[in-house]
Amino acid sequence: MTDENPPFSSDDLEEIPTFFHCTVEKKAFSKCTYCEKSLIESHYIIEKLMQANEPMVEFALCTACIEGLIASLSKESLENMRKSREPFLFIPGDHCISCKKTPKEAKRSIHVGMFYSEHYISDSHIWTCSECIKEKQKLLSKKTRERLEDFNRDILAPFNSGVDLNLLPF
Repeated sequence: MTDENPPFSSDDLEEIPTFFHCTVEKKAFSKCTYCEKSLIESHYIIEKLMQANEPMVEFALCTACIEGLIASLSKESLENMRKSREPFLFIPGDHCISCKKTPKEAKRSIHVGMFYSEHYISDSHIWTCSECIKEKQKLLSKKTRERLEDFNRDILAPFNSGVDLNLLPF
């Protein structure tokens, strides 16, 4: 994933939906939550951990931080994900990508959208319920889980909310 040649056309770019605005600042994210790099002229994702309709945690991650997370996956985790029948990547829709629960049926859920600069990439909002996330996490090696838990602690430090780190997908 690089920021130079976008895999989409300008027709795919929309105004960022309010759902993906930073809840605290009441506006679009402007920098990566992890490294604080500007998101202008960059690809990035926004992730929100929701309980019912309330965001518990939200963050934006730039391309470099996403690539760093992917690089931190152990060989064992990558092999387990390849062998899994469950899709580890996401398919859009208004239901959990794995079990097809509706938002009302899920106690907690994780929502992810893809963005470029100050734009939302059309139809990139996907989500999965906490129960399916926990199942997918079983595919991760102990080494990968430890690395991702460290990342989660860094991301969650400003929230200091006692969020269950095992619920987060990174």
